[in-house]
Amino acid sequence: MIYFIFLFSFQSCYASTQRIGDISTDDSYAGEDFDDRLDVPDDRGRDIPFDDYCEQMVCVDCECLCPDGTTMPWGGCYSVCESIPECPHYCPPGYCPSCTESPGCPTAPADGPVGMPCTSHEDCELGSECFYEDVQYFNSETYVNWPGGYCSLYGSGNEGCDPEIPETCPEGSKCIYLGEYFNREWYGCFDSCSVADEDGIPYDWACGCRRGYQCNINSEICLPGCSNDRECCEFWNDLNQDGLREESEVILFEDCTGWCDNEWNSECKASYSCKYPGNPNAKVGDSCQHDYQCMQSGTCLSSLYTDPITGNPYYPGGYCTIFECTLKGRECSPSGGVCANFSGTNYRNYMCVTPCDVGTSPQTPGYKCRATPLEEAQACFPAWPGMFVEEPPQGEDGFCWFGNFGNGNKEIGESCNDDSECASHLGLGSCFDWFGRIGFCTASCNQKLVNENRICGGIGGDGIAEGVCAWGYCWEGCNNPDSPPGENGCRDNRFACAPLYILGAETFVPEGSTRPLGVCMPPCASDSWCAEYFGSSRRCDTVTRACR
Repeated sequence: MIYFIFLFSFQSCYASTQRIGDISTDDSYAGEDFDDRLDVPDDRGRDIPFDDYCEQMVCVDCECLCPDGTTMPWGGCYSVCESIPECPHYCPPGYCPSCTESPGCPTAPADGPVGMPCTSHEDCELGSECFYEDVQYFNSETYVNWPGGYCSLYGSGNEGCDPEIPETCPEGSKCIYLGEYFNREWYGCFDSCSVADEDGIPYDWACGCRRGYQCNINSEICLPGCSNDRECCEFWNDLNQDGLREESEVILFEDCTGWCDNEWNSECKASYSCKYPGNPNAKVGDSCQHDYQCMQSGTCLSSLYTDPITGNPYYPGGYCTIFECTLKGRECSPSGGVCANFSGTNYRNYMCVTPCDVGTSPQTPGYKCRATPLEEAQACFPAWPGMFVEEPPQGEDGFCWFGNFGNGNKEIGESCNDDSECASHLGLGSCFDWFGRIGFCTASCNQKLVNENRICGGIGGDGIAEGVCAWGYCWEGCNNPDSPPGENGCRDNRFACAPLYILGAETFVPEGSTRPLGVCMPPCASDSWCAEYFGSSRRCDTVTRACR
């Protein structure tokens, strides 16, 4: 990146033909002559008029080497009456950081064994394992992952930690969900950090992380930071999951002007994250492929992320958002969004979403979500109580998110493997698979959608509702909770008719209808299965296969 310096007076122009930065000899550079190192032009060309001389100044961006071996960016202006001299390799005295490590973070937890550097598993404590430093060379750039190594505890099932129980991770670390692998859910303990001070003002550096690590703004854990500017303008989808960049997996956005903030400033601080000027025209919910296409401080849920098995995008069309929108300077309203709370009990996840009116669809005039093309359309999902941190400007009661606009025809309660199989009124249909057994078709719902749109079904001839809205999802109704699967009235003869009370007190049916006695759901597997999903007092009935 080139910085242009404008010189407004004869004196400043004349002075800049002298030694750049008024550099003088310093003991830290003993053994070398500074004039020789810098090769800065002297007062040659005095016969050139000052105005002409000023027009022949150019600013070049250089990188200089500090005595401690670190590098710093440094720009200097030179005369180009003849050839431009080479950039100096050493920094001016007093320019280099006077400290040797990042300052302590006042709001981060105390350091613990997780996140410590390592070169082998034996270097780590409490049974944690070492993520080894990995250095790759790709397209003439160096990429460093897990710099210096990183001790972490991780596992699946009972061997992993629990995000809802902080004590399952050592002091100074927190538990994060890592995803599903080989049909098992994995969790890991990672070094904790702090994204903002006590006043909610975000730090501009990785507060609480080791050098080379950024503080992830969503999870507040230290993760490997960026390595170079090119990395900030790339999209890498590791399709074969071998951890190696390959030409077919990397897209470089040529018009991206992002850069990697990975050089210590004079206070020994850096964020080790990618920085972007931001697109002033971008709005929350806009289509995108990369962060640089979104608003400043924005993140792109990229349309390029695809399911390695199906090849389908996780975020059709992409979605511009801002995470941690409760922090100062990260507000949603300037970009047309509203801050929403997607948090759990012991983790936080605030992000900007586009507000909308529940019950509308891409066919509704004035639809507030993305409506075209249909494969990238968004549905207006109902917001749950307390979800919006701030009131939407026009009183909207929903938020725009990725909907299901396929041609599925399976009704609520029928078994499924994928969202595309399910009928999807207003784009809200999906395949519910939370129970880890048999998936079934459902739809997102609230009381308004139940009454005005019959999202969970209508009213039967006997006046009993065909479906029930509970937990924000539709459930097929049934009236024989004491009968075994196949005899209880459920569409899928494998399903149990669980008593309605199993879903709690807040259930919605169409006005004027009677609630069914039960709802259809996958058969229970064991007492522990019932306790996990419905409370410690629930048991699996061996006849009805329902939790009671």
